[in-house]
Amino acid sequence: MRSKLQKLNHSLKALSGAEGFTVLYNSIKKRKPCSILFYSQHKCASVFIPNILGALSHSSIPRLKHVDYSHIIAQSSWLYGFGAKYSHDEDFFEQFGTDLFKPNGFLYGPLRHPFILPHWHAFKTIFFLRDPRDSLVSAYHSFGFTHSIPMDPDEKARFLERRQWIQQNDIDSFCLKMAKDWSLPLLSSYRRMVQSSIKEPLVVKYEEFALSPESIIKKIFAFSKVQFSDKEVNQLSEKASPLQSNIQEESHKRSGQPGQYLVRLKSETIEEINKILHKELAFFNWA
Repeated sequence: MRSKLQKLNHSLKALSGAEGFTVLYNSIKKRKPCSILFYSQHKCASVFIPNILGALSHSSIPRLKHVDYSHIIAQSSWLYGFGAKYSHDEDFFEQFGTDLFKPNGFLYGPLRHPFILPHWHAFKTIFFLRDPRDSLVSAYHSFGFTHSIPMDPDEKARFLERRQWIQQNDIDSFCLKMAKDWSLPLLSSYRRMVQSSIKEPLVVKYEEFALSPESIIKKIFAFSKVQFSDKEVNQLSEKASPLQSNIQEESHKRSGQPGQYLVRLKSETIEEINKILHKELAFFNWA
């Protein structure tokens, strides 16, 4: 396990600028902009989020360097996987967290898992989350039918095994199981992080973003203390297009409409999921 952790650490450092990392950090630290951790989840405008973070980095003065570790971490399926238990996270971040995540001058994200860093209270935090019932419906269609197949042979084999399992189950069975195995551990961790934050976090919901991208983008910029122009916000909003006028069953992006679960799931399934996630639904104000 240790050799795998060290290998991943070197890969992540390379992404953030290996040789000049310490020099860059020490230079930025003198100007003291607080680093930001941008937490999110699968099936929550995750393809678009890097556009927001890139714009934040570009417009920030002093500059917040955007670092996205998600692709490397996602490829290390021994560490994380959709629906997998969050094993090894304490070991990994206890060993490498302070090395990879600096509290000044950086913008980290999107982080699709509740990474707990030893020093995470030193960061500003943004939580961009989606109603888990809609996320479950979206995940069923995406991972079961429309998501592209990975190129890596090992990852491809795991992906196809999971896809076969999903296709052998109906959407209600899938959502009930994954509400317990995925949504509950994910959102309960985020709930506890928000509750224990020393610095006031920003919590934004996909439902608000879907209905009014401009207002949410402005809120994120304002929280990050980054100036923005209306032109820049309008350009980002046009790229966002979170909603589709019609549901496209064969498309990876089906509709983006909030409340799909009310149509796609049986009433008894919704009732059971509401019981499983009652604390999280109440805390994040999902009716």
